[in-house]
Amino acid sequence: MKQKITIFSISFCLFLLCAFSVKAEVYNRDIIVNGDFEDELNSWDCINCNEDDNIAYDGYSHYLSLGNLNAEEEAYQTVTVAADAARAHYEFSYDFYTEDSADNDYFTYFVRNHDTQEMYIRETVYPSSGETWDLPSYSLKAYAGQTLEVGFIVNNDDDNLTYVQIDNAALTEKSPARLKARIISRQYNRVANAKVVIRKHDGRKVWSGYTNNKGIIIAEDLSADNYHKTAIVITKNGHRKVYRRYIEWGESYNKIFKINLQ
Repeated sequence: MKQKITIFSISFCLFLLCAFSVKAEVYNRDIIVNGDFEDELNSWDCINCNEDDNIAYDGYSHYLSLGNLNAEEEAYQTVTVAADAARAHYEFSYDFYTEDSADNDYFTYFVRNHDTQEMYIRETVYPSSGETWDLPSYSLKAYAGQTLEVGFIVNNDDDNLTYVQIDNAALTEKSPARLKARIISRQYNRVANAKVVIRKHDGRKVWSGYTNNKGIIIAEDLSADNYHKTAIVITKNGHRKVYRRYIEWGESYNKIFKINLQ
């Protein structure tokens, strides 16, 4: 019985060790599938549209084409933004063509909640705006953890033609960054118990800690300092060295830094 308790205790401790040593995932990924429509309408839901009539090819690539007389056509895709996403950027391109001058026709693009159908983003282009091209982009960070529908609607009356060509839809989500660094001396010896402080360009501290007995630090959940270099400040026994590096969202870095201890 005593042996069973001992085995259970060891197993439980190993479980706790594994549970608390899990590292945060570092990712930089596009969660829209087939946003370039090269796989036609795969992963898209389509209302009053189909691959034969609404996927076009210009000799170089495929794109979505919405707009038939006396019809409302809608294409959308359901995606879930990671709850821990530090950034979520949505964009697509479109060409708007019309033979109409009245605003009975229209093109609407939207982002809505999948469960409640609440519209978070809804923009509409009318014929009175004339033919136009645009590359809309939005931050969807506020909707992290939610399941969304991103989509497009083109409505035509039975008079003059209005249609839209849509391509390159992408929703890129990014995690905070991670830096794994080894600190060594000028003689290439590992430097244990060195203090490392990471600061943004304005001096704000985003991480601090000490190297282990192998001279290694692992700094997680780092925020990017857009268009500025981040300062990595290393101190040991009164000696100090500062490195400046760009830190980007969703990136994992492995670096070696030297400090002169003489």
